Amino acid sequence: MTEFVVSGREDLYRLKGMRGLSRVVIHTQRLVYRNLLMHALKYGVWALEPGGTLLVRDRSPNVFDLWPRFVSFKLIRQWTYKALAQDAAPVRLDTTAGEIEMVRTRPLTPAGWGAGVVFSGQEAELPRLRACLDRCCASRSCCRRMAGRSW
Repeated sequence: MTEFVVSGREDLYRLKGMRGLSRVVIHTQRLVYRNLLMHALKYGVWALEPGGTLLVRDRSPNVFDLWPRFVSFKLIRQWTYKALAQDAAPVRLDTTAGEIEMVRTRPLTPAGWGAGVVFSGQEAELPRLRACLDRCCASRSCCRRMAGRSW
């Protein structure tokens, strides 16, 4: 069982490149006030293998109060479910302990890359689009088959 604990920015740098973990634990207290919670949630679930668990631990009170520079557990819960809805399923919610446990349901992304090109459809942009696609596809055999097509 490989477990990784995230509590600060330095941990996020290491977590960003990790894959195949069985458990990630995120302590929110420092991440929330540096606007890094969403990054921690996404990097955490991406580092998990399918079926791995993500545990979010928060020490904030579970209240509806709004105070300056305060984030309650209710907001942490809402942000967690919103950020991970497509990648993970909830397993356990313990409001008294301030813990949310989720399991990764999305399969691993295959190795490789993806790209997008913004194209408005104007005739004046066709030469630039063609040059862009030719450069991107120069080394890929699957794209060479498309090279003779008229754009």
